[in-house]
Amino acid sequence: MRILHARSVTKYEEYREQLHQIDTGREILDGAIYPGRLAPAPMAFRFRESRTVSSDRSYSLVNLVMIFFIFCFVGWVWEVSLAFISEGTFVNRGTLHGPWLPIYGTGGVIILILLKKLRKKPLFEFLAAMVLCGGLEYFSSWYLEKTHGGQRWWDYTGYFLNLNGRICAEGLLTFGLGGLAIVYLLAPALDNLLSRIDTRKLTVVAVVLLAFYCVDQAYSAQHPNIGAGITDYKGSATSQVS
Repeated sequence: MRILHARSVTKYEEYREQLHQIDTGREILDGAIYPGRLAPAPMAFRFRESRTVSSDRSYSLVNLVMIFFIFCFVGWVWEVSLAFISEGTFVNRGTLHGPWLPIYGTGGVIILILLKKLRKKPLFEFLAAMVLCGGLEYFSSWYLEKTHGGQRWWDYTGYFLNLNGRICAEGLLTFGLGGLAIVYLLAPALDNLLSRIDTRKLTVVAVVLLAFYCVDQAYSAQHPNIGAGITDYKGSATSQVS
């Protein structure tokens, strides 16, 4: 994996995009699909050189780092919002103190890297994402509990088909569906947007975020984020993620 897209990779993806456009044009000529210019309402298809939101691509290291932090932040917003709705107060979710939940970013990135060969098989992608992210969540729960004196940051005890309160069927289904959304929609769209930004500026932002993240990890290893709405479990089934 390269820090930036190699020129050969960019050329190859442009070539694949052109093939996609040519195939669509042939389908129009063969009558397999309806031509957009004759449609009663505007259609999405048009000949273009820019990338489509396609999963058939590679990701540069810089873009993967940015995608990691975007997913971490979105996961944090999601968890904080759920806590606010249920508790009516702000709760800084997760083991870290910053606005990020690394399990979301880690899960998204490892799906993009390790399951690349399954992108043309959505069903296998779905099942593999469930297994991969389920394993990640289980290991994270076990590791945090072992390294923090038995403290838990989430507990699925009482949920349907839960395993030691660390993972459950509902969570695995969410992982599978989320994995499909990441591979076929979210990550390609983010990659397109990130690729429009000046590479040097984007690299600086990625390095700065990594620096703050590492500092937070080092500090939280000794002073983890704990308290009401974060680690105060009393046997009830509460869906929270670190």
